[in-house]
Amino acid sequence: MHRSTLTLGRLETVEKVSPRRTAQNIGGIMKVRELQQRLSKLDPELDVLCYTEDQKFLAANTLFRLLEIEDVNSTHGEQVRLDDGTPYLKLGKSPTSVALATLDVTSDF
Repeated sequence: MHRSTLTLGRLETVEKVSPRRTAQNIGGIMKVRELQQRLSKLDPELDVLCYTEDQKFLAANTLFRLLEIEDVNSTHGEQVRLDDGTPYLKLGKSPTSVALATLDVTSDF
């Protein structure tokens, strides 16, 4: 099973993060209010699936990847990029952290 959860082992290496961007200056991130507005226009009995066409997530010869939402939570964290440019979330309250809504998704459903 492939899950999109953060692991403690990975968090231990977060000190190598180069904080080029933070939640305060990243434009275009959807707000809970906007997600609620968009979902409110749909039949409330529809199943919800996420999908991505991002090449980094795709298996060979596929056009998209499906993900199922397992849980919805909130946390405090700082959106950063690792040295290799990978987006990452530095969890925990700090002077630069913000409250964030998170979706726990899985590709195994």
